[in-house]
Amino acid sequence: MTAEEQGGLKPEDHPLLPLLTMLYLVWADGELTAAEVDGITSRLDAAGALDESSRQRLRHWLNPEHPPPASSLRAILHTIHRLRDRLPAVESLTRLGLELAREIDPNGSAFRTETLEEIERTLGMAAPEAARRLLLADLPRPEQAEGTERPAFDVADLRALLDAPYAEVRDRVRGRISSPGCSYLPEPDRDAYREQVLEWCRHLGRDGFGSLGYPES
Repeated sequence: MTAEEQGGLKPEDHPLLPLLTMLYLVWADGELTAAEVDGITSRLDAAGALDESSRQRLRHWLNPEHPPPASSLRAILHTIHRLRDRLPAVESLTRLGLELAREIDPNGSAFRTETLEEIERTLGMAAPEAARRLLLADLPRPEQAEGTERPAFDVADLRALLDAPYAEVRDRVRGRISSPGCSYLPEPDRDAYREQVLEWCRHLGRDGFGSLGYPES
């Protein structure tokens, strides 16, 4: 398979393919936290899954100070789109990443399934919907991928404009829903998920969010 057919991913990225499916969603949605980076690297170090060259490449992908440009993320999605018709049905990002790696390199991946599943849980992406979302995602338009990594306006100013006059409340909500207690359960059953949602609602109620939509009278 040529580099063009692989959507622009560099050959040195291929050993990381089982991980890149997860990292795509993290970077596309926001950013990696220091705790998430530590969780990923500690599990991989314990498993001994990567040689030094791949470890250096992974550090490049995990650097919060220099997140991957849109063109790199687009390359991952392009690779998935090129191959998804050949892939079996998958119910997790771990399985999707392993199938992609096998499709590109028949010798398979050095990653153990258990290690990848631990990382998937660390990132809160163990639900089947994450894999389906990635398989069905639309490719970004070319102008989104090239040369527009940095917006031509101040993001903080735009956020302040859109959040006004409730900026403080919106920041509190963001802080609550991004806390570890609001992470998705790994593959929950229906009853467990209902209990989790109820607990989230109780947290929001204790924080006073439930009354925000009602006047004091």
